This record gives sequence, structure tokens and C-alpha cells, in this order.
Amino acid sequence: MKSGELQQATAPAPAPMISDSELDIAITTAKKYERDTRQCLTRIREQVFADEETARACWYIKPVGKQKNEETGKFEMMFAQGPSIRFAEIAVSAWGNMRTACGQDPHTGTQVIGKAVVHDLESNTMHQEEVRKSIVNKQGKQYDPSGVANAGLAAQSIAFRNCVMRVIGSGRLKAIADDVEALLKGKMGKLDGVQMKAKIDNAIAYFASKQIDESGLCWLLGVTNRDAIAVPDLMQAGRIKTAIDEGSTDAAELLSDYYAEMQADKSANLDDPDGTTDPTGKVGAIEF
Repeated sequence: MKSGELQQATAPAPAPMISDSELDIAITTAKKYERDTRQCLTRIREQVFADEETARACWYIKPVGKQKNEETGKFEMMFAQGPSIRFAEIAVSAWGNMRTACGQDPHTGTQVIGKAVVHDLESNTMHQEEVRKSIVNKQGKQYDPSGVANAGLAAQSIAFRNCVMRVIGSGRLKAIADDVEALLKGKMGKLDGVQMKAKIDNAIAYFASKQIDESGLCWLLGVTNRDAIAVPDLMQAGRIKTAIDEGSTDAAELLSDYYAEMQADKSANLDDPDGTTDPTGKVGAIEF
């Protein structure tokens, strides 16, 4: 293979299929032993709150860019958020009478294509999802084999999470998510100054290990420096950590707008050293 040439993965083996007769038996059995929704939700709650680490891992947040706040006139970071992959795993296990399958198509050279199917045997409701993730860097160079494999697994997991939320219904799980928020907010609110500093130090160290330096983290949280990081910001950082850990995002995606702003700032300083104009056209851009 020539240097720089994109590698094409071979197609994975198809997932084992279930025969029509086996499926009919599975559906009949599911209808015979119908789930008790309240008991299922109780089991989900028990597993989610088994320990603080699990609770933290059940919700993710991912910055998706800035939008103008019409009240303040400033551009503020917006976030996509929702139940995490770990939460979906807990939910489908406790819900019962479900069939799930994940896999992926051969990658395109620039993207991996993860797929998942979730089938509720009791209601005979099925949903299939496809998720694509890039496997090339900014220079157009393909990730190494382990990077491609990790991206493929992440795409499958995200597709699985999306299917579970569609089949079970996110509305049923909202109360549990709200209680997770209340639990973590209560625990964080009890931190003293020394504990808060340790939490901030740990957060900065974690994000540095993921190629996000202190300035980049502050930009993501919408604060000017580490001294401005408060309890809500630490909670946001924890949810972003979940998104990174489960493969929903990475440093390159999180900081793409940050790098663009930094480059614009450099250009502005060269063209306008006194800072009297704003050639980026962005209001309230954070500077470090």
C-alpha cells in the first residue's frame, strides 16, 4: 500500500439470525410474561443509583456551537444532552423482553457506519439506527487501525443508545434523569474550598489527558479561567467527560470552533493590534 493511501476494512461477519419460528416463540413468551412497567423503572433506578460513579455516567452533554442570546446580545455555548450509552445499557437490561443487535458496514475510507437494532418483543416494536463517525483528521489522514476500530465501536454504541431511547421512550425515563441531576447537584453543593479545588484540578488533568488544555476547557465551560469554575461548570465538565468516554465526541470535534476563534483572534491582532474592530463578526468571543 502506498503511503497516505486510505485503507478499506473488510466487512464484518453478519450477526446470527433468528428463525421465524424462534422469533414467534420469543414474542409469545414475552406476551405471556408481560413486564410490570413500574417494577422495570424501579430496577432501572436501583441500578442507576447503585453508586455515584454510575449515576454520573448516565447523562452526557456535548457542546454543539454558539448561538446568540437575544437578551444579552452575546454568543453563548449551546449543548446537546441526553441519556448516555451506559444509561441505555441499564435500561434495556431492566426493561426485559428485548432483543438487540449491533454491527457495522465496511467503512467508506473517511467514515465508519455503525448500526443497531432494538426489538421490544412484547409490543413487537422495532427500531433500527445508523450512525456515521469520521475516521480522518483535519489533514485528511486516516486514523490508525485502533482508531478506526474505536470509532466503529463508538458508532455502534451510539446507534444502540438511540434505538433504546426510541423503543422504550425517553419520556418514561425523564424522572430518573431529573433525580440524577438533583443527586449530583446536592453532592457538589456540599464541597468546601479544598474539595472544590481538588475537583477542578482533577477535571483539568482529565481533559489534558484527552488533548484539551486548560484554556480549551474554560472555553467549553464558558468561563474566563479556572478561578471562575463553579459547581454548575464542574457538573457540565462531568457530562462532557461522559460524552468523551463513551465515544460520542472527542477533542477535535469539541474544540473545532475554539481553534477557529483563536485563529481569528490572531488575524485580528495582526490587522488591528489596538483591538478596535471585530473582523470575526462574533459577539462575546471568549479570550484567554
